[in-house]
Amino acid sequence: MKIFILACLRDFELFELQCRSIKKYLITDEVNIVINEPDKCLKDFYRLYKQKIKPIFQGTHTVNFIEKTKYLPENKVSPGYKGWVTQQILKMSCLDTEPYAVLDTKNIFIRPTSMSEFVNANRYKIEYMQNYKEFAQICNEYFPASHCRGANTPYVINPEVCKKIYDTLGGYDKFVNWFLSHTDNTPSEFVLHDMASQYFKLDLNYDTHPLKSEWICFVFDPLDDFQERFDYITTKNMVKILSVHPRVFNHPSFENYKSILINNFLI
Repeated sequence: MKIFILACLRDFELFELQCRSIKKYLITDEVNIVINEPDKCLKDFYRLYKQKIKPIFQGTHTVNFIEKTKYLPENKVSPGYKGWVTQQILKMSCLDTEPYAVLDTKNIFIRPTSMSEFVNANRYKIEYMQNYKEFAQICNEYFPASHCRGANTPYVINPEVCKKIYDTLGGYDKFVNWFLSHTDNTPSEFVLHDMASQYFKLDLNYDTHPLKSEWICFVFDPLDDFQERFDYITTKNMVKILSVHPRVFNHPSFENYKSILINNFLI
């Protein structure tokens, strides 16, 4: 199974840390980078890549690049649509012919991890089925699901599910237009994938093992108790990933914990 990382200039420092963690802990020899930037910013991205990321993977990993305009025309990616919206679309864009894992730059590996551990777990109830009413009506009935899996990366995408969604909506371009038309109340790409996978009976890579819910430790808010999180990941060997939201990583109160993360786990 291949991995695809959604990267952008805004989160490049976090991306560099992630790449160091992949080099040390993730058992893979190929890294695919989806650049979530318009054409005018690509030179800046590649310049930083050559300076900071290329030396990390030099001689050990094959690195492939995917520019977002391969899947989204320039008029669909800037300036009217935020990067996090196009990022969701890109994850659902059949980046490979086989099931593949998508990562955000916030996923920092802190212990040895194999690709076989990438499973979609953590079912939880959702209360906003109306967000998917249009898609469900096109399918002539609501999805037969009262709950779905947690919408967090790493997440395994099944291209067959995505193709079924495209076909139902009239093709990939119409899927993109449909997704972008919901920007005021944007559906989560993973919730959509999860519900569709159950509807089309293509529900793959799902694990109910209770420990799977604990293999990632999340830090999403600057108000979180950072010391408590770091104490937890230090003592719990089951935790393989520290998932640090960019707003936390770039917050002044997290500065000291960057050093702790690097010194305790990445050196």
